[in-house]
Amino acid sequence: MKLKPVGFYREYVSVPDLPSIRASMTQSPHEDEEQIIHFLQNGRFVLLILAFAFDLFDSDHGVIGTDSLYSDGVWFWPHYLTSLIKRYHVRLPEEFVEHMERSGWSPQVLPEIQWRKIFENDNSDELDELDNYVTTSELFDNIHSQLD
Repeated sequence: MKLKPVGFYREYVSVPDLPSIRASMTQSPHEDEEQIIHFLQNGRFVLLILAFAFDLFDSDHGVIGTDSLYSDGVWFWPHYLTSLIKRYHVRLPEEFVEHMERSGWSPQVLPEIQWRKIFENDNSDELDELDNYVTTSELFDNIHSQLD
C-alpha cells in the first residue's frame, strides 16, 4: 500500500515541484480546522527525524515542530503541519479533508501487524536523504511518486 503525502511544501522540503505553502495560506480558518488539527495530532508516529522546522514567515515564533512523520495508514504528514494550520490557516487538499471527515475526524487505529505490512518493503537500515529530510525508502518513494 502506497501512503499519500500531504502537507509537504517546497519551502520546507527542497523539492521545486512541490506546491508553495504561500498558495495554501489563508486569512481565516477552515470551518473544520479544529477537527483537522485533532486528526493530525492523533496520527500514528511513524518516523523520527532529528531536525526542527522553523517558522519561515515570523522569526519570533522560532521552532514550529519537527520533521518527524505521522500517518493514519493511508496518508502521511510532517509533525509541524499542525503549527502551520494553526498560525497560517493552511488549506489541505480537499481529498484529504474528505478522508478525515469520513474517518470521523479520528485517524484509523490499525493493528501493529497492518502497520508492518504498510512498511514491509522498507529496508530500515537503508535511508535516503531528501535535502534535510531523512526518510525510509518507502516514504521517499511515496513523495517522489506524487511529483511524477
